[in-house]
Amino acid sequence: MIKIAIVLKLAFCLVFISFFDSNCRSQLIVNAGFEGSDIFQGKTFSKSSLCNGPDDGVVSDSFARSGSHSARFEVRTTDVLCGGSFRAELSSRAIPGFEFWTAYSEYTPEWLDLDNTRECHIQMHDAGRRGSPLWGVNINSGRWKFGINYDTMDIGKQTQATYDLGPVEKGVWTDWVIYSKFRLDPSGELKVWKNGVLVAEINGANYNKENGGYQALPYLKFGIYKWVWHKPDFKTDVPLKRVVYIDDVKMADSTATINDFLYPEQRIH
Repeated sequence: MIKIAIVLKLAFCLVFISFFDSNCRSQLIVNAGFEGSDIFQGKTFSKSSLCNGPDDGVVSDSFARSGSHSARFEVRTTDVLCGGSFRAELSSRAIPGFEFWTAYSEYTPEWLDLDNTRECHIQMHDAGRRGSPLWGVNINSGRWKFGINYDTMDIGKQTQATYDLGPVEKGVWTDWVIYSKFRLDPSGELKVWKNGVLVAEINGANYNKENGGYQALPYLKFGIYKWVWHKPDFKTDVPLKRVVYIDDVKMADSTATINDFLYPEQRIH
């Protein structure tokens, strides 16, 4: 088991070494701060969900959680469909293993009106399934929501649940950390921190059964996914757009701790 863990960690390092941690000696092995190079021109993330031109996803110097740049995403009701829906996202490669940490920060501009339809800004998918993500951080009617979806019986009907994480604040950065321990049995665990405070702890099975076991590795998507706009009953006569800034996208394996992701003023002593 020790050898397997070492191989998985080495594989994780090799996957992301071209952009992130050049020596991979730290527990923090993914660190996309959008500084120094245009990540949208590289090969670290898939750009297949950027379909409507240069405004979909760019490195911006308008706002930053750290450094001087962040990633800016935009979708509009006038867009052509991207992957069958309204989206502007980047996707990671498959993540080796089923227990790891994910962190990122996002900024909602003060001028942006919050509508009453759902949208997702970050989601963790099972590569073997299409449809709903394993977990996602969403906005719905001005409130943060954490949604989970899984099918441990492989019957095509997912168990779904949503957890309210409080109101959305515009004009400030909101920092998220999610610990994922994906399991088909009751030992599974998900924890969510918002601005350094634990806001959700969900225990129990939380993965999809694929052909008898864990056949498909998870992967990450972040940006804007506004699937509600594609529903037949959605109607608007006014062109609408959604904008979000995302910074400090980080990932680490299970050997990390919460303090590896918290900013100095948030760290637990």
